[in-house]
Amino acid sequence: MSSTVMVIPIFLLFLFFALVVPVLVGVYVYRDAKARGMDAVLWTIIAVLAPSLIGLIVYLVVRSSNNTRRCAQCGAQVSAEFASCPYCGAQLRNCCPNCKQAVEAGWRNCPHCGAQLPEMQELYTQPPKNKLPVWLLAVIIAVPVLILLMFLGLAIFNFARF
Repeated sequence: MSSTVMVIPIFLLFLFFALVVPVLVGVYVYRDAKARGMDAVLWTIIAVLAPSLIGLIVYLVVRSSNNTRRCAQCGAQVSAEFASCPYCGAQLRNCCPNCKQAVEAGWRNCPHCGAQLPEMQELYTQPPKNKLPVWLLAVIIAVPVLILLMFLGLAIFNFARF
């Protein structure tokens, strides 16, 4: 009877790492890749099937180099270097009216020529931040710890019975 009780936490730990973690990683990678305009299905398959979370690590490294933004007018994915949207023609970067160099919204003076800038608005929406959700990290860390604590409690309880 006691050996059966000891097997349950080990089985739960295996079940967690074999099923729950890949599902959580897959959901996160799919949503994040889709929001960044990447091939969400391909990256999800890579992240879920690669052993020992290697796929997730590779995805996190590669996704940071994805330099795209969304056009504020039509919502299309465009390169951050584009001055105008190739789909709708909307202006994507603010320019100094004096020297025509790129400037950021909120700047008061042009850093290139020193001219005073009119008030400008943000012309694109920011890409998603490169942050792993806290809830995903908490689940990946907390569940195995709880299962190991349960295993330890059962071991102490069984040891005290003898």
